[in-house]
Amino acid sequence: MLGKRQRAILQLMTEGWELGQGLDFYGRCWMQKGGLGKGGPAKHDISSDVVFVLYKKGYIKVKYRRFPTEAFAITELGKSMLRG
Repeated sequence: MLGKRQRAILQLMTEGWELGQGLDFYGRCWMQKGGLGKGGPAKHDISSDVVFVLYKKGYIKVKYRRFPTEAFAITELGKSMLRG
């Protein structure tokens, strides 16, 4: 079962927001509309704990890892959790 914050992140991902995490010491997480670094609106209040849970449960996967950023994509399992 998904929590409110987990569901919100997955929903935003289906609406064109990309989820990213810094590969530096701090590992901050954020989302940006249209893709990371593309200039769209951004959300910086994303908990790394929530991202970790989504990843461990298989709802998101690593899309690419290029220092200093790692980006995630929603999986089919993640999409099905939103539907059901």
